[in-house]
Amino acid sequence: MVKKTPISKSKSATKTKGPGSMKASVSKKQSKHKRREKGKSELDNPKYASIDFMLEMVDKASSKVEMKEAEKLARREKIEKMIEEKESKRDKKKEERKEKLEHAKQQLKQKKRKNADDKKEKQKQEQATKEQKPKSKKRVRFS
Repeated sequence: MVKKTPISKSKSATKTKGPGSMKASVSKKQSKHKRREKGKSELDNPKYASIDFMLEMVDKASSKVEMKEAEKLARREKIEKMIEEKESKRDKKKEERKEKLEHAKQQLKQKKRKNADDKKEKQKQEQATKEQKPKSKKRVRFS
């Protein structure tokens, strides 16, 4: 179908040498006549189709359906795999956090033990120095 356009908007309008006269020329698009090709009648009318042709058509259709199903399954598997990977990453992070927490707890326990041991040693040293002081004699100077 050719769209009808007003003459003033037409691209093919040309000026003539006359005083301001415009001439419009509308070109019609010519379409080629469709020729019938050999073997197309089988597609147009299955009455003329051979058994082999019909079997080929069924095979093509079934292969397309199988391909679509395979693509769907592949997409589902890919999505499931991605979900599993994300879950495994989350689990790994949780385990790492737990390990860090346990490590920090162990360090705190060791620090407390060390501080307790240091306090005990200081107390022993203080007691030893207290015991040694009374043993010393007072010296008196005569002038």
